[in-house]
Amino acid sequence: MVKKTEKARTTFKIICTTCLCIFSLFSVFAGVYAWFASNRQVISNELQIETAYKDVHANYFLYKYSTTTMTGTDKDEFGQDLVFANFAMNTHDTIFKQRNKYTPALIRIQIYGDSIENTSGTINIELTRDLTFEWTDKSKLNQSISSIVDFSCAFNNDIYAAYNASGIDQMFETADEYFLNLKGQDPLPQNISKTFVNLPAVSGGEYMKEEKINFQINYTDSDFVTINDVPSLNAYIYIDYNIDLINAYLGENETFDADKLVNPDTLFPSDLLGVDIAI
Repeated sequence: MVKKTEKARTTFKIICTTCLCIFSLFSVFAGVYAWFASNRQVISNELQIETAYKDVHANYFLYKYSTTTMTGTDKDEFGQDLVFANFAMNTHDTIFKQRNKYTPALIRIQIYGDSIENTSGTINIELTRDLTFEWTDKSKLNQSISSIVDFSCAFNNDIYAAYNASGIDQMFETADEYFLNLKGQDPLPQNISKTFVNLPAVSGGEYMKEEKINFQINYTDSDFVTINDVPSLNAYIYIDYNIDLINAYLGENETFDADKLVNPDTLFPSDLLGVDIAI
């Protein structure tokens, strides 16, 4: 009888210890989840950052050429800061191609915080699009900006140095030279000339579009630049028309008036939504 009682007590102790371990593990996992959940910052409805560091923050800045002055700007035609909600690509001219110097747009994403200052690691940047711009006849590209542009992303301190020294125009000159060089390489580097569009596998097949474009970029301490006394990472997303996609669109629309391509506001409205960052 005593042996049975001792055995029962031993079994009870094992069960209690096991339950305590399970509870402890659950508490740890719950704490980790709560840590990450509490550190997802919604900067705006167009920018979010998910980070394990409470002091890491982000901003973004959008630039294009003014269609009236042909100089770089971060404002729309009403003097408001450029954001995804009021953004439209400038005209692409299929005839007078020299005008296309003024079509690129540029996003600067600034990431900063003491916890990452002068460190190395990887940043994931996702560019998202508005899924309400879907279409039924997928044998042709639909009329939205994501159908005819590509995106390239990189760290480059020379671009910010040009902006800091001489303004937006020089920033564009430096960005053009840098990204056009990368876009001319074969094979293309990992984060260069990405599109939402997946071309048909066979002639006459269907186009497909990704919901997001993902850039995975490694950084080191040499990628930091000091802005207002704060060491910051500056990732740039370079946006411009993709000639292959434009030619595909034109080939599918034989009666298409090429002059209309010069008006993306009405023919190719922007369906870009925003940026998600993970570090």
